[in-house]
Amino acid sequence: MISAPVVLAGATLGAGVTLVVRSLLPNTPDLAAALDRLDATAAAPSLTAPSSGRFGQVRDRAVPPVVQAFGLRRYRSDLDLVGESPEDLAVRKIGYGLLGLVFPALLAATMTLLGVSPPLVIPAAASLALGAVLFTVPDLDLRRRAGAARGRRCGGRRRSRWGRPPCPPAGGGRSAGW
Repeated sequence: MISAPVVLAGATLGAGVTLVVRSLLPNTPDLAAALDRLDATAAAPSLTAPSSGRFGQVRDRAVPPVVQAFGLRRYRSDLDLVGESPEDLAVRKIGYGLLGLVFPALLAATMTLLGVSPPLVIPAAASLALGAVLFTVPDLDLRRRAGAARGRRCGGRRRSRWGRPPCPPAGGGRSAGW
């Protein structure tokens, strides 16, 4: 007969894998909204309305310093293209990093409940490694989604050899003086 801790360990592992797989699936940005943001004459900073609730208030106070500390404003063009803000990216990076730190510890605790006690070094090293890897996943996902959005905007053409997309600039590539 299967004991309750084994079922709990399997459910926890399944839930964790499901969350990681779902987070890696692409969200489809609205192309019309992305093009409207790209065609805007002045890039105004995103002024989001204050969030309500306890979590929203904590997020409004804690996330802007994190955005500044990690230098996430450098991703502004990619974030605008996919319809996100630097604050959203910071929250995703922190969440994934914490998931990577906590998951191996939970797995080790579950194994200990089952009677298999791994050495303390293994879950600690796995936590640090998985936390670092998952901390970078939102950056990679953002680059992939922004590249896909640029590819759709440019008609699927490849990048030039200088790394710039071959799309004409806004306004048909003509300057205002012509």
